Amino acid sequence: MKLLRNILVLLIIFLLGGCGQKAYQESMTPPPAEVTSPVAPSKEPEETPMPEPVATKSPEAVETVTPSPTPENVDEPAPTPADEPEGDKALSKNQVTHEDLSFIYDNQTLELGKKRDAMESIIAQNILYSEIDAETFEEFTVSIISYEDGTEAVYTDDELYSLKVINDKYVTPRGLKVGDTVERLLELYDKPNPDRFNESTYYYEYMDSGYVTFIVHLKDNRVEMIEITLVM
Repeated sequence: MKLLRNILVLLIIFLLGGCGQKAYQESMTPPPAEVTSPVAPSKEPEETPMPEPVATKSPEAVETVTPSPTPENVDEPAPTPADEPEGDKALSKNQVTHEDLSFIYDNQTLELGKKRDAMESIIAQNILYSEIDAETFEEFTVSIISYEDGTEAVYTDDELYSLKVINDKYVTPRGLKVGDTVERLLELYDKPNPDRFNESTYYYEYMDSGYVTFIVHLKDNRVEMIEITLVM
């Protein structure tokens, strides 16, 4: 029993001694150093590289590119007088045109083909004689009208077909009128073709058709009557 007690005492002493030594060692051991995460070094901002200047050419050095000719951009040569179409200017003076087949009366134009009502409202003349021929032509009615001033008009279906004037108030587009001299006539219209005139009558053809549409009657070397007519 005494022996057992001594063993227990030794065991207690041993245990106490071991715990004290552990506590002493722990008190003498320095605390572990605090571990910190490594901080990455800060980077300085990178400099943005400046773009290199692009070399430009001076206006003198710029090359001009001329487009190759295409059907769209090829300039056509300017027409020469020989290329111009022939018109009234190419006609001889002794050939009349459609414009010649009219009269100027009281600053108004009386042209062939004009309606009878319009014609008579312009000349404002009383009718001395009237004849209607409805049998000769089946296609249209022909009316022959003589007016107070000596003018004679032929209408086909109320359209002016021919006109004869003996009054100097009726003037042609070229300026000829009753009473003018032969010299004035030749100045404005020249002579007709050799087989188209005699001492008292000058027959002028319409353009180069061969049809007579402009007739001038003469008396004592002066214009006595002027007649215009359509080509049928």
